[in-house]
Amino acid sequence: MVVTKDTFEVYDPLSLTITFSVPVHEIVEIKQTHQANHSSIVMKTATGDRFRLTQNYHYNRTKLYAALAKVNPDIRLPKSAWRFSRS
Repeated sequence: MVVTKDTFEVYDPLSLTITFSVPVHEIVEIKQTHQANHSSIVMKTATGDRFRLTQNYHYNRTKLYAALAKVNPDIRLPKSAWRFSRS
């Protein structure tokens, strides 16, 4: 995962469905939900696209959300990187 002043990129060499690049100014929200035994992190864009942020790889959500908020303070982020709301 890479956050720059212009883009948020996720690259997974094993899966093209998880690989994406999005202009940071188009990100509207990141939502964390939990239902039964399934947790999900979904990023929504102004164009209506949705991207799932996989938890299969180790990354620090707190640092990721801080980096995104720094380049686009209008993104709606979870109150806590460790809490998931019920869906």
